[in-house]
Amino acid sequence: MRVDKIALIVALPIAMSLTAVAGLSVAEDPAGPKAPLQPSEEAASPQDPGQALSPPAGDPASAEAAEATGEGAPVPGAEQAAEGKAEAAGSPEEAQQQEPEKEPEPVTGAFGIPLGERFAPCMVSEVLGEEERTYRAADKSERKGTRYRVEPKVPNALFASYAVETTAEGIVYSIRAEFEAEDKASRCDVTKRLAASLVDKYGKPRGKGSFGEWYAFRDMSVDHYRGIRLYANRCRRGIYSIQYNDDAARTAAPPPAPQPTETSGL
Repeated sequence: MRVDKIALIVALPIAMSLTAVAGLSVAEDPAGPKAPLQPSEEAASPQDPGQALSPPAGDPASAEAAEATGEGAPVPGAEQAAEGKAEAAGSPEEAQQQEPEKEPEPVTGAFGIPLGERFAPCMVSEVLGEEERTYRAADKSERKGTRYRVEPKVPNALFASYAVETTAEGIVYSIRAEFEAEDKASRCDVTKRLAASLVDKYGKPRGKGSFGEWYAFRDMSVDHYRGIRLYANRCRRGIYSIQYNDDAARTAAPPPAPQPTETSGL
């Protein structure tokens, strides 16, 4: 009995001390004890699925984490769309090919000599000679005219001789230039370059020989024939020529015949 009393005396102060400590903890937290967390609060919010996996900003693992979660990955189809835009834009060469063709220039003459105008010696550097000749007009009628051998003011190094043909009234209807190599060697490469320069200036030829032996260019800005013919059928022997013709000048109506006039007196 005595032993029990001693045990009670020892246990009573210990129990009182524990009660005081528990009371002090409750007093320090005015909100009272917290309820245990529910399982739904412990999990990450479903609206932010990558929150738990994303490392802090600046972390070396950021790139790896972004790749793992799909952040920063290319949008599907974006690369193909970019390629499509690049194809639509085209390369500079394709852009040049899509540009409208150059407007052909009209055929007005050559070597500084105009077609359709009255010939005058001042149009050329020198008149080397002249001769009367007969030509056919567009209506097949024969007419008289003159051929002048000339040295033009604007010669071309690819030609050696030049001629101007006029009607009886002196209107220029044809301008010619010729070349004949003394060595009789082929000059077909020269005629091809000439044809290319004519295409660049007057547009595509209206006609062309099967092997490039002739080229025909026509000025479509007028309602009659006015054009150029490059003859290269003898280029293998070093001979070729070019002609600028205007049918309107060739077929100009001859002046009317003089009519008798009335006179007074005897």
